[in-house]
Amino acid sequence: MKVFFGILALLGFALSAAAHAYGLIGGSLHDNFAFVSTLHAGIFLVFIPAILEVRKTSGKRDAFALLRGVPFGAIVLLAVLFVYAFLNFSSSFAGMPEGSPQLRDGQYVLMNKGHFIRTITAEEYVQGQAAILRAFSGGWMLLYGLCAVILLLRRRPSRS
Repeated sequence: MKVFFGILALLGFALSAAAHAYGLIGGSLHDNFAFVSTLHAGIFLVFIPAILEVRKTSGKRDAFALLRGVPFGAIVLLAVLFVYAFLNFSSSFAGMPEGSPQLRDGQYVLMNKGHFIRTITAEEYVQGQAAILRAFSGGWMLLYGLCAVILLLRRRPSRS
């Protein structure tokens, strides 16, 4: 079962990377909402088995228990993914600090916590939706990658 969820996590990582690439070329979150929401919900499908695996094999509850038994190269890859996800998330919203782009009553608007900020152009709407897709997909890549590493590459730590 561990391998099944690990392969599912690897598939989620690949699809998240594809969604991220789509966002980098200006693809909109709204264009493929069903696909994107499946990726978002799918994290729980692989994250829970990964955490249960760590708890079962390490017997400890510290944050670094999940890295015990992981090959060094995978740790480096996860560290790079973590830094990238953080920088990507921060930079994705730098261009739209006022609010989130939405389509309301046939108009493109910028909203902040349910309050109208201003009307925006179709281009600003697409750019804002692409930024949201990039922000989320960067986090998905990190979480799916972490789960894939835990479920496919992590070995049980030896008892000392």
